Amino acid sequence: MHDFSCKMSLGLLATVALIAVSQSAGAQDNHRSGCAHTDTAWVETRMYLGLSKPGGAAVSKRELDEFVSNNLVARFPDGFTIIETTGYWRDRQANATVYENGRQVVILHEATPENETAVNEIAEQYRARFDQQSVLISSTQSKVRFCD
Repeated sequence: MHDFSCKMSLGLLATVALIAVSQSAGAQDNHRSGCAHTDTAWVETRMYLGLSKPGGAAVSKRELDEFVSNNLVARFPDGFTIIETTGYWRDRQANATVYENGRQVVILHEATPENETAVNEIAEQYRARFDQQSVLISSTQSKVRFCD
């Protein structure tokens, strides 16, 4: 019985050692390929911007480009993505589900109070400037790595 227990312990130690070596090799492979993980906490924020204005008008391409340059690029110069959307949402004033064209802005950023404030300010500025009922913001923690 003692011999079996000793063999089991040696087998377990060998397995643990193999796992540790393979994880270490995997980390080295990630580093060698230039895809190292960051230790900094990151957030993926998505903002949903409607393009319809009250009265049937729409935010023009020029207006949107100007807003992006003056607000998004100014606060997140490291980058973001803008995706064309068609969204459905509940219009509180009309008490109806409506659809509208819009833009989804995706920003991957470090989790800092300054970035959180910047996101909220951008949303409020968009809402006020283009007379929107609201701007939806969705934020989730994100694992980020840069492959340089």
